[in-house]
Amino acid sequence: MAKTHTLGRVTQFLLAASALVAGLLLFLHIAQVQERTKNRHSADISGDQGAFLKFAIKSYESNLHYTGTRNQMPLYPWIQALFYSPDLSAQEFFEQSKRVNKFLSLAVLAALGIVFFAKFSRLYATWAILCLAMLIYAIKAPYVLSENLYYGLFAFAFILSMDTLSAPDWRKSILCGALFALAQFTKASALPALLLFASSYAVGLLVAGLRQELTWRQARESILRALLPIVVFLALLSPYLLESKAKYGTFFYNVNTTFYMWYDNWGQAKVGTRAHGDSEGWPDMPPEEIPSLQKYLDDHGVGSMFWRLFNGSKRILSQACFDRGQIRTYNYGHCSQTILGVIAIVASLALLLSTASVRAQSKYIREIWFVATIFVVYAMGAAWYIPITGFRGARMILVLFIPFLWTVGLLMHSPRVREFRLAILGKPISIVKLLLGIMYLSLFFEVYVTATGRAATVFGGS
Repeated sequence: MAKTHTLGRVTQFLLAASALVAGLLLFLHIAQVQERTKNRHSADISGDQGAFLKFAIKSYESNLHYTGTRNQMPLYPWIQALFYSPDLSAQEFFEQSKRVNKFLSLAVLAALGIVFFAKFSRLYATWAILCLAMLIYAIKAPYVLSENLYYGLFAFAFILSMDTLSAPDWRKSILCGALFALAQFTKASALPALLLFASSYAVGLLVAGLRQELTWRQARESILRALLPIVVFLALLSPYLLESKAKYGTFFYNVNTTFYMWYDNWGQAKVGTRAHGDSEGWPDMPPEEIPSLQKYLDDHGVGSMFWRLFNGSKRILSQACFDRGQIRTYNYGHCSQTILGVIAIVASLALLLSTASVRAQSKYIREIWFVATIFVVYAMGAAWYIPITGFRGARMILVLFIPFLWTVGLLMHSPRVREFRLAILGKPISIVKLLLGIMYLSLFFEVYVTATGRAATVFGGS
């Protein structure tokens, strides 16, 4: 009996190892096809890639003291700078930087795999990591861009935030602040998520107060737990923030969020603050010409803001899900998985709400608020910023993809959903297994299309 058990474990290990090697080879194949067709030569360097390479060289030359011009954030180019040598030609550094990004992408995927497999069933975790790896990360890996690193750091901050809201712990609160700081130091758009995390405690206090279940001790602890990650975040980023204040006039100065997002398009930004020194300091322009929320409202009004969000959302949906062009398309193939995930969320919520009252579910109000606001705020931000990117793809909204997969997993693994059975042809079938079966069939199709053709036509850059 013991020998049979040992043989079974060895067999499982060998199967898992074989699957891992096969997945790695497939990932590298997709990345190689994308690189060979879209991003092979130094002549292909443009936009953010060129900026990151220059940032990395300046960081190397300054012994990592150079912090940039407040367009790109320092963490990613600092990592690339660790591998730079003056002996490298432009093409050699470009090739090396792409290899570094592939390694970073695989490292992030490995870390996410550990977390997903620790939390969810092997079937679901495998589907989620395969979906992420083959339909997003492999396509974006052969570029000198911070996105794969940022998506991962943001996802870890989101996952830990959810866990902290469910089971508060001071150490987890500190780590939340640190993860949000790392994400912000990679791309200057993690701060809203940190503030939404803190606001979740305020919502929890409000609900507890309305239900007359709030004590002074609970209020004090909630306030402290909300403030602690913010304090950690500010403490870790304080050198960068103080430098921004001294050189640019504000602590959270970033040309994208301070100025560019309030223009109607990139053309206006180029002849506006960008042409007037916004990378060197506060732009040398008349105050009434500097873009801001108030100026945008004065010039456009609320109705114009609504239509910008509406049209940006349509553009994201069109390019990410329906664009079939052969030159520069952005349909990575993940939309089918997103649709199936939404179906799983709706089905799970319907089951949960049918068996428990709204009052009973309100004990999860902090988690519900955090997830709902994260998705609404960041989706609106992506839609708003689309005109500034030149309507090129939906890469900004992809930061929500891993949190989305995590949310789907949480709902599908709730006890009520896992226990539910559907009668099909007279036989009870688990709704979770049924959904996962459909998900896997769809995923295999999308990965096949990506590996055999899509990887050579989509554009994974910026």
